[in-house]
Amino acid sequence: MRFGFVDKEGVGVSWASRVFDEGHEVLYYTPHDGASRNAGENIIPRTHSMVTLFQWAKQKPTIVVYFMSGMGTRQKGVPISVQDFLDADIPVVGGGEFMDKLEQDRVFGSDIAKQIGCHIPETKEFSTVSQAIAFAKTQKDEWYFK
Repeated sequence: MRFGFVDKEGVGVSWASRVFDEGHEVLYYTPHDGASRNAGENIIPRTHSMVTLFQWAKQKPTIVVYFMSGMGTRQKGVPISVQDFLDADIPVVGGGEFMDKLEQDRVFGSDIAKQIGCHIPETKEFSTVSQAIAFAKTQKDEWYFK
């Protein structure tokens, strides 16, 4: 089996390395700039080109795994998106506009989780830190801020 990994922050190196060690073909993409540019170096086959990953992934069977949100849609400087893989009939795990919205819009993500039956703790949304602090001072129970 072949696995392509898309990872802008280097968090997926251990998973990609494990898959590689188990005998699968792997190609690991990280951007050419930023802290992750050397992630997996001398450990797994890597590329800094989404075009290279896309061409490589066209050889079947390949699954592409996106590790981070924010990479699911076409971005400036990144010529290949999740949709391009899907349009080429390449299965993708993670990524995409829907996943990006789940991760980046907490209220939306919570609403979706509730719809599928997940228990979601009570949440409050504040416009300012001062509002959150004022709320916390009126509560007898513990609350967590994110």
